[in-house]
Amino acid sequence: ELAAASLRLSENAAKLGRYYVLFPMGEEDRARVVQAAAGTPGVRVSCEGEGRHRRVVFKPDAPTPLPKQTLPDYDDEDEDEGDAA
Repeated sequence: ELAAASLRLSENAAKLGRYYVLFPMGEEDRARVVQAAAGTPGVRVSCEGEGRHRRVVFKPDAPTPLPKQTLPDYDDEDEDEGDAA
């Protein structure tokens, strides 16, 4: 199940252009994840960090930036009209 999940995650990283990180897990599990996802085109899988902060990183070859989020446009005049009525 871990190998299948890591393969799906690597495919999504390549398809969507997003970085993913798996943290924390044991040494054997990290090795399983890297082996399962190693053959996926468009993504590189590696282990980074030291000690208990070691993690598996899925790096897409073509990262996609996240869309900019906009805040709602609040208009003070509309709020004042509602209070006056």
